[in-house]
Amino acid sequence: MIVSAMSTYLACLTLGGVIFPIVVSRMVAQNGFPWAMRTCAFLILALMIFANFAVSSRVPPMKRKFEFMAFIRPFKEPAFALVSAATFMFYYGMFVPFAFIVSDAVYHGMSLTLAEYLVSILNAGSIFGRTLPGIIGDKVGRFNTMIAFCALTTILILAMWIPANTNAIFVAFAPLFGFASGAAIGLTPALIAQISEIKDIGTRTGAAFGVAAIAALTGTPIGGALIVEDHGKFLHAKLFAGIMCAVGVALFIAARVCLVGTTLKKKV
Repeated sequence: MIVSAMSTYLACLTLGGVIFPIVVSRMVAQNGFPWAMRTCAFLILALMIFANFAVSSRVPPMKRKFEFMAFIRPFKEPAFALVSAATFMFYYGMFVPFAFIVSDAVYHGMSLTLAEYLVSILNAGSIFGRTLPGIIGDKVGRFNTMIAFCALTTILILAMWIPANTNAIFVAFAPLFGFASGAAIGLTPALIAQISEIKDIGTRTGAAFGVAAIAALTGTPIGGALIVEDHGKFLHAKLFAGIMCAVGVALFIAARVCLVGTTLKKKV
């Protein structure tokens, strides 16, 4: 039930990813880029102020002395290190389609008017991708579910996005990729929680996402550099995304083997 609740919460966050691209594209056209960004910032600020006043703790907060090594020690555990490495590699490739699917679609002849909706379509698929895998994970195992959906994401990049050259393929790829890749975001905290003591979940989740954030921040610029190196074509960036995701899947499998061995019947 914890995984399902966490995934539902993350799915609600994805609604912003459906609305914001449409809002931003309209504001940029009507008011210019600077004021579009300022408007988004003011909107986020207002919502964050409301959230901070509205949220309450389920249990009384516990005072804990800050200890830097508490964020380092978990990486000495093989399972945690493998999950963190898998998340890092998968995030390296996963966010490349988010950044470049619109440009790639326009490059292959899609009108900008339609292409601007691809990110919203992708994020709409991600709503279900962050919800259903969590429910499945409660029943068949979180690692099993993560591996299956991350493998599907990799296949979609390599087998569908790379050869995509028509509007129909791009429009079909966007929600399918959003659905498959949503599990990587929704289930990552659940995997960390499964291999952590309750009192350490917050610290260990922060440590793992601190590492993954580096990949999320640098993967897209690397994809952009590969597009420039490929003279404006997208093949090299797509290969980078697919290969990084494939490495991530292999590391998730290694983490599962580290926990329960090679048996396929374990619900883990």
